[in-house]
Amino acid sequence: MASSGNFCTGNLNYRGTLSNDDGYASFTEGGRKASYVNNQDAGGLCTHSFASGKFYFEFRCVSGGNEGGKIMSMGIADVGNGYDKSVRNSGIGGLSNEIGIDSRDGKVRKDNSVTKTYSELSGTIQNGDIMGVAVDADNGAIYYALNGTFMGSGDPTSGASKTNAGATWTPGITTRWVPTVAVQGGTNPVLVMNFGQDSTFAGAISAAGNADGNGFGDFKYTVPTGYSALCSANLPMEDLIDPAQEVPPNTFFDVIGYTGDGGTSTSITGLGFQPDWVLIKNRSSGDSWLNQNSV
Repeated sequence: MASSGNFCTGNLNYRGTLSNDDGYASFTEGGRKASYVNNQDAGGLCTHSFASGKFYFEFRCVSGGNEGGKIMSMGIADVGNGYDKSVRNSGIGGLSNEIGIDSRDGKVRKDNSVTKTYSELSGTIQNGDIMGVAVDADNGAIYYALNGTFMGSGDPTSGASKTNAGATWTPGITTRWVPTVAVQGGTNPVLVMNFGQDSTFAGAISAAGNADGNGFGDFKYTVPTGYSALCSANLPMEDLIDPAQEVPPNTFFDVIGYTGDGGTSTSITGLGFQPDWVLIKNRSSGDSWLNQNSV
């Protein structure tokens, strides 16, 4: 089977206009475990973005469950239309260009407006609960599942009808989504994400082995029909640079040595492609680097 490429993880490098570092979640366990910092509300973005397609991911509540003041949540942010993490308590749909769920009361918010209330979460999330998130970027809808069942009778396979979705939108040319994470309430909110890397959630439970339709990923629960793991092999790319095609890097860049003749008649072969940018260095004298492009 072809390689899945890289799976999505928490993005340690992302910073919005919020200047407080402890307002950004701490990511460990290979970027999959999100924790509070200095007993402060924290949130952040993940690494992979998408403008189209249908993607499924999960998160498991590790600690802070069954406590009214604690939030463990995931959602999506539209970075293509100017999303900015400007406050500590991001990730639950309270900011512009953000959709998320409040695990204390089941309220889904988009742009700080409640779009859905799931009664299944009326008593707050519990430690050990696993929530699934299905994002249909093609039709503009997000669905939430609790321990394998989509809440509110949501149907992520309903396509354009967006049956009982948690929130909906009209896809736009500039829309580009990135998963968000929220660990709020201080002292102990922690969750572990799974974009297909590990259905044991860092060894906490037994592996389940549920893959997407392309054979990628390892999820606790069955991936909805038509949805994919958020990994580089499932993202739209030109065939030649798709990790699933296993094309070697030197298809696009390489190093080659040649002997010059002091003129312009030397024919250099062996690259296998015509370069758009060339960096040249004379190895036999102290000449400067020569930087040339095709523009």
